[in-house]
Amino acid sequence: MRILNKIIPLLSNFSSLEGGNMHTCAYCLMGDKPYLFDAGNSGDVTSQYAPELALNGIKVEDLGGVFVTHAHGDHVGGAIELHNMGIPLMLPEAEVPYLEDMPAAFDHFFAPSFRALGQEEYIPELRMGSKLGYIAGPCKVDRPVKDDEVFALASDVHIRVVPIPGHTDNSVGYYWEETGAIFVGDAIQSYGQCVGALPILQNPPAFERTLKKLLDMNVQVMMTGHMFQTSGTHGVTANNVKFQKEIDNFLLENLEIHQIMLDAMNDTVAEKGDVPFTELIVPAMDRIAKHIPILADYKAPIPRPYNFPQLWLDTLVAYYRTVKGEIK
Repeated sequence: MRILNKIIPLLSNFSSLEGGNMHTCAYCLMGDKPYLFDAGNSGDVTSQYAPELALNGIKVEDLGGVFVTHAHGDHVGGAIELHNMGIPLMLPEAEVPYLEDMPAAFDHFFAPSFRALGQEEYIPELRMGSKLGYIAGPCKVDRPVKDDEVFALASDVHIRVVPIPGHTDNSVGYYWEETGAIFVGDAIQSYGQCVGALPILQNPPAFERTLKKLLDMNVQVMMTGHMFQTSGTHGVTANNVKFQKEIDNFLLENLEIHQIMLDAMNDTVAEKGDVPFTELIVPAMDRIAKHIPILADYKAPIPRPYNFPQLWLDTLVAYYRTVKGEIK
């Protein structure tokens, strides 16, 4: 079923880093040409999206370009595949270095967790290795997109680039001005993709600002990058396309979850004082688990080297760095 008569939702399956079955959502918007918004993992476009596009009379090679919300591999991997076919890859300007330079991606996305865990000695070797978790590349970006830039994809399709950081420092949404529809990627996560984990956040203060910003916008349709869980859903009922008033409820729930995690870390630091982060993990997660269902084994010893990305732990590091004043 098309959304607003012009948007074709696309869904791909993949195995998570922990071996579970996951889904990534992309969307094809019919402008003067068809355009993709996010593109899943490498191989998803040709193996999983192409049949659905063909049912709608669209060949992959006819795509006018792919707009990517952020540089994580489960959104940009398929865009690299398209780039290699000659289809333009568009990415937020500030995220470009993390697709074109893999050591820079490691430094930005992973090194803070190693430092918080007291494992700095592993950084020089790992940043030059091939295991980079959910980061893809290297790949040249054809067209960096700027904040608030507007793309005219048809006479009635004007897409504005909206900064919505939090999941990553430079995530963007693509807002169809004529309809109030927005592609948000992973910017708004509620309980996250996996039941019992945490939403994946790199910048909690920016996440809060993003939620308040979207509450103030005229968002009529919100299309997310995964089927994120909410308090009223589970794995088979979570929906990736939301409409008003559902959107406001989703955003408000995200604000509540953010506050739970922030308060838990604030209270734990206040109680424990200036101790290493590793001594804060269990008491902070105990506090969070009183409000959010947690299945991650957060009481298990952290291996050396840390088995990155351990996504609930990366989020906890981000909240710790926020309380310490390193992230604002």
